Amino acid sequence: MTFNDHLQHLVERALASFPAADAGDIYAVSFLIGNEDDDPRQPTLTIGYNTETIKEGRDAWRGDACCGPIPTATSSAPMDDSCGCQPGCGC
Repeated sequence: MTFNDHLQHLVERALASFPAADAGDIYAVSFLIGNEDDDPRQPTLTIGYNTETIKEGRDAWRGDACCGPIPTATSSAPMDDSCGCQPGCGC
C-alpha cells in the first residue's frame, strides 16, 4: 500500500465516522495538518466538519433563539398634545 493509498483510507474512515444525523447538515469539511510535539517525523491530520441545522435557522427566524425584547427608553411624563414637547414648553 502506498502512502497516498494509506492517507486516502484514513480520510475515508474518518469521513465514515461522522454521525449519520449530521450528514445532511454538513457544509464544510476541514483538514488541519500538523506535527505531534512539533516533530516533523510525527505528522498529524485532524479532520473536522461544520453543520448548519434547519432547526437553528428556523428558531432564529422566528425569534425563538433570541433573548427577548430590547428595552427602550420612554418617558413616563405625559406629552403636551399641541407641539409634542414636555408639559410647560414655551414653543
